[in-house]
Amino acid sequence: ADAAVAPDRLRGRPNGGMIRSIGIVGVGLIGGSFARAVRRGGFRGRIVGVSSESTLREATALGVVDAGATLEQAVEECDLLYLAN
Repeated sequence: ADAAVAPDRLRGRPNGGMIRSIGIVGVGLIGGSFARAVRRGGFRGRIVGVSSESTLREATALGVVDAGATLEQAVEECDLLYLAN
């Protein structure tokens, strides 16, 4: 029943319901593993990390996330937030 309702709930979203960006709050072992799994699964959108500066620097350098952001920025710009904290 939920699958039949889902498209109606996505109508009116600016991107037509497509997830184009994911924000990961907590880019440590769990958040970083989630980001890598999402990429392996074929996600081609933007992955934004919310974590400490040093963690974001390393995660960006390793290609785990595309960019770092504050929680407020991630809430505003991402279609989906994953809380790994």
